[in-house]
Amino acid sequence: PGLAAGRFKIAWETFSATPERLKQVDFVMFLKAGLAVSTSPDKKASFSGDTPLCGKRIGVSAGSASDFLVDKLGKECTDKGQKAIEKSVFNSSTDIVQAVLS
Repeated sequence: PGLAAGRFKIAWETFSATPERLKQVDFVMFLKAGLAVSTSPDKKASFSGDTPLCGKRIGVSAGSASDFLVDKLGKECTDKGQKAIEKSVFNSSTDIVQAVLS
């Protein structure tokens, strides 16, 4: 909103260039990054097979690439007749880590 309103010239953050956002602002994509998944050691074995996230509760940062990816993967799960991914959206990475640890 700040860019579209002209309050800022640049916004620097880990944004995802979604089609909706591209309708409002231009992106300069100079970095490609990957996603990492973490879990507690006692649950590691439950993440195996072709669709290891189906039926799991997944915490993501609001508006992040993983936020959008989990939606896509969740649809793939249900399209295959498996349980959907239960997505929980957090405002920060530290909140996600705390949720996994608790």
